[in-house]
Amino acid sequence: MALRRYEHPGRFECELVIAELIDAAGPVDTAGDCETTGHYRYVSGPFDADYIATLESDTDVTLTDEERAYLSADFVGAIVHTGAYGFVTVEYYDGDSPADRSAATARLESTWARIVDEIDAQLSEEDDDA
Repeated sequence: MALRRYEHPGRFECELVIAELIDAAGPVDTAGDCETTGHYRYVSGPFDADYIATLESDTDVTLTDEERAYLSADFVGAIVHTGAYGFVTVEYYDGDSPADRSAATARLESTWARIVDEIDAQLSEEDDDA
């Protein structure tokens, strides 16, 4: 499956085209902030066709059929990070089979828990220093 790279400079530079839609999707959870730790969002997938169409309309991004198929089937979620300068990076979790998607979901949840723990520890240290 060929997922296109974002071709323009800016927030999504070097990311996949689908990153802009994933960034626009409503997160399951958030952690951190752009100034201190970076802002993280946990986005759950897959997306149904109507939600993909809404995201395409909201972002003015037109996906290929392969990108829509990926977001509606293989994609199980992502962790979206926005740094202090507004640049976005996305860590994608997916699988070709139900077993692969289940394993990807477990990795996503584990990674998210680790990120939240690290941010909590960092913010706790900053509170202690204040």
